[in-house]
Amino acid sequence: AQPLAGEYRHAQPVVITARVRSFSPPAMQAAMRATFGSTLQLLGSDVLLDGRQLQLRLHWQAQQAMLQDYKFFVHVRRDTQVVAQIDSMPANYAYPTSWWAAGEVVSEDVRLDLGALPAGAYTIATGFYDPVSSERITVTPADGQTAADGWVELGTITLQ
Repeated sequence: AQPLAGEYRHAQPVVITARVRSFSPPAMQAAMRATFGSTLQLLGSDVLLDGRQLQLRLHWQAQQAMLQDYKFFVHVRRDTQVVAQIDSMPANYAYPTSWWAAGEVVSEDVRLDLGALPAGAYTIATGFYDPVSSERITVTPADGQTAADGWVELGTITLQ
């Protein structure tokens, strides 16, 4: 018999596995509640400065299922100038926000080499934005005052 159009004689089975999800916030150095629009909440962060290597773990929680894939950013600023940054979709583009379930907690590891920066104090900030329009998601920190700039400060570090 001739195979039908699109029929495969030696098709391999497809294995479908459930995605492992967490709905419980992990322990973290700095807990905070900053809400991005009505979709995301920053629960807190862990910051480690190893010499001139910044290692940051952000803990996000989806407030609802999202239809859109957002990008996050981390900025290292000196005064008002961004001197180091990363922009990415979560998990280096491997776990977009449209896959997150309502209530799911997602932790994101970020590493930035700050070796080229002069000694001094720097501020770390983060936020989310629409990669199509570049419009940042409005953020409301725990104090309830909406931040007009679309980012929330995580704290300061001092480079020696």
